[in-house]
Amino acid sequence: MKVLRGEGVLIKPCAGKDQRKLVELNNFDLIAHPMFNKVVYVFEAPTPSSKVLKEGLGKVLAEFREWARRYTEETPNGCLGINLNDEGVFVIEREADGRIADAMPFHPSEFLLELIPRMPTMVVELLLLQFTRFACGGLVIGLASHHYVADGQAATFFMNSWGKVVRGESILALVNDRALLKASDPPQPCFDHLESIMIPTERRHNAQMADCILSDSQDTSTL
Repeated sequence: MKVLRGEGVLIKPCAGKDQRKLVELNNFDLIAHPMFNKVVYVFEAPTPSSKVLKEGLGKVLAEFREWARRYTEETPNGCLGINLNDEGVFVIEREADGRIADAMPFHPSEFLLELIPRMPTMVVELLLLQFTRFACGGLVIGLASHHYVADGQAATFFMNSWGKVVRGESILALVNDRALLKASDPPQPCFDHLESIMIPTERRHNAQMADCILSDSQDTSTL
């Protein structure tokens, strides 16, 4: 099965109530790995048209403003932030010359990689989407979202909200104040954070060896 090349476009958010110009990332945002999370969503026919999906995307981006913006280091504290410039989300449309039923279940393969947006060396967008339509009328939406913007749960909430907008349903009001989890300046630690203490390499290696020996002895005792 082949996936044909397609054209890409930037989808910008509709006008919304949020008038912020900058979002500073908090400590919990910045400890995440600086990477793109990639997911595929599979839908059997019938599916909405690309026009309807794009219109719904523009509406939901008015609530999830960070998704359509770009990173910046021009923040008051010099840390990484998100410039709310409304430059848009990159969406590419492609077609597959087979049926979804013939491709499922998906396994790690070159074909699976064809269903998610291709990532150039320098990516300025924080969210990239790909619509791949199959001959049977089915649709696969491939998503690549930067981990600093959202974790898996938040990304799922975004996708669910997008689906509701496409179906004409109302979505929950979004409380998006990252400053609530911002560290005090100056720091005012009240508890011991043992998880942040670095264990010397030799001690860590010995602990791992002890775990392996214990695991092996437990396996042997069950024979």
